[in-house]
Amino acid sequence: METVRIHVVENEKAEEIIDQFVSNSPDKLKQSVDFELQIPHIKQCVENYTDKLHKLSGAGTTIHIEKEFTIENFIVIVCLNYPRKKSVFVKILDFFSGRGNEKII
Repeated sequence: METVRIHVVENEKAEEIIDQFVSNSPDKLKQSVDFELQIPHIKQCVENYTDKLHKLSGAGTTIHIEKEFTIENFIVIVCLNYPRKKSVFVKILDFFSGRGNEKII
């Protein structure tokens, strides 16, 4: 099964995230019978995660949740990870390039 991830991020609206998902989805996924049936559920999940992000991020809360949807041969995972984590290698590169103090969005 192929995996498709939808990342809910701080500066994007739920509609933009869904539009990107639909436009960037593989054709096999778009042509599947269940795609149109699952889109409202995926949209609701993204909207819920966006609301949670806006409510909890101001309080300094760390949020890491995922929900999985199965559509024929695809697994669609909606992810909310706030604050977004950087790998150690990226942190080292940022430090030596002078970007170590930037905020991750």
